Amino acid sequence: CKEGFYLQNASALPEDIFRGPTKHCKTCPPNANCATNTTLETLGVRRDYWRASPLTTEIHECDASDHCSGSGSAADNSRRRLAGSGGAGPGCDLGHTGPLCEWCVSDEQYFSRAERGCVDCPTTERFGILAGVVVALAGTALLLYHALPSTEAWGRFGARAKRRLEIVESQVGFQPKCKVL
Repeated sequence: CKEGFYLQNASALPEDIFRGPTKHCKTCPPNANCATNTTLETLGVRRDYWRASPLTTEIHECDASDHCSGSGSAADNSRRRLAGSGGAGPGCDLGHTGPLCEWCVSDEQYFSRAERGCVDCPTTERFGILAGVVVALAGTALLLYHALPSTEAWGRFGARAKRRLEIVESQVGFQPKCKVL
């Protein structure tokens, strides 16, 4: 088929193609590269676009990922298949795979739409620190909550603090929040 078209069935006989070119040669889909003698399997896809398999003409824009490498010629496609075994899915940059290149090859990473790519998972140490801070704050709040009824010993300051905390409690509702913890 000439440039701008692709051969739908690569097993078609040359004489059948010349007799009925419109039956075998189809218009190149949007965002695809169709050089002379392109087949459905060797259909080129522009960078920032992705297709699910070499047997489909559906081409999707990678709007959440910067790692859709597209595909070029047949030689380029075979290089991508080799790279797929070493950490990249078809049509994706190294480290990315799956639909629209939004899956990470590594188990220690997750896909972040904000970062538009794979990001290292947070360490458990980071979660431990956060959990410790939350538990400390909750414990302090609980102690204050139980200590304030005996505020007579604290004098005027204790009475004011008690009134303010009662107002906050009525607006926020500490008891249901503590039950959740």
